[in-house]
Formats: sequence, structure tokens, C-alpha cells
Amino acid sequence: MNLVSRSAAIAGVVALSLALPARGQDANDKIFADRAAASNMAELAEAKLALDQSQNDNVRKFARRMIQDHGATGDALTTLAKAVQSAA
Repeated sequence: MNLVSRSAAIAGVVALSLALPARGQDANDKIFADRAAASNMAELAEAKLALDQSQNDNVRKFARRMIQDHGATGDALTTLAKAVQSAA
């Protein structure tokens, strides 16, 4: 993963962390959201690596699907974090 991708991934986790409050049950929600975002970004990075490195058409097809799916998941997590932040 290049520096720009890592920076974007870190920025996403930080933004999500800041968007969710950290108290009581909300703390558990924040922990879950942090872990979900980090896991999603790792899956996305791995798929991009597979797409860049593999010569196997099936692997590349699967990697493109992972990028599409995990990109959508990242967008959904961002939308959720913004909604929680504005409701707080």
C-alpha cells in the first residue's frame, strides 16, 4: 500500500473515531465502528494489492469485486458516522 493510501486509511479511521461519542454503551458502538472501519480498510488494501500484483484473471476479478464492495461499505460507514455525529 502506498503512502497516500495509508494516509487516507488512517484519516478515515480517525474521522470515524472522532465522529462517534465515547461514553457508556456509546463507547462500545465506537469500538465496533473503529474495528469495522479498520477491517474494511484492510480488506480494501489487500484487494488493491491483489489487483496490482496478480496475473490470474480470477484473482483480479475477485479483487475488483472486493474493491467495489468494500468501497461501498466504507461509504456506508462514513455516512453512519456523520449521522451519529449530527444527532449527538
